[in-house]
Amino acid sequence: MNKNKLRKAIKPLKIILNLFIIAFLLYLIITAFFPNVAERVLPIRHYVIVSESMEPDILKGDIILVKKANYSNLKENDIISFYVDANLDGKEEIVSHYVYSIELDTSEERIYKTINAKKETSDSWELRDNDIIGQVIYTVPKIGKFLLFTQSSIGRLTLINNLLIIMMMIYLIRYKSKSREKNLR
Repeated sequence: MNKNKLRKAIKPLKIILNLFIIAFLLYLIITAFFPNVAERVLPIRHYVIVSESMEPDILKGDIILVKKANYSNLKENDIISFYVDANLDGKEEIVSHYVYSIELDTSEERIYKTINAKKETSDSWELRDNDIIGQVIYTVPKIGKFLLFTQSSIGRLTLINNLLIIMMMIYLIRYKSKSREKNLR
């Protein structure tokens, strides 16, 4: 009888865990296969740090979580992510640096200067509100390299293959446990 009570108590936890796993896998699939959709739909974006400009505060290979910024609340030393032509090659990249200063131009529009973690000199570019993607709210250490791998062609194939194997294992385990239950009855 105690086993039945325990099973009834655990059943909602299993459902919640399964829903969480499904949501996480859905998140991984959306971000890996449809990054543009993920950027528009999800309230928090994530980016992998691919340079050492923010070390030692944020390391190369870390993931940062970025939420849309409330521009009027940004202040010096906040970490922001933004679009800028950092390499002067005509392509805008996503960069994450500290806010160094915020000033107003003659039309009362905010101008942001940024600086990297080494804080030697401020960056040469000036940003406006529409250049800013958002404010960094959290850093997840060291798993960015794995995420970059899952976004590559071979990584996607590996991810799909592993998901199929996991699903088959879950099916076989459930099938085997149901067979045992029938045999015990």
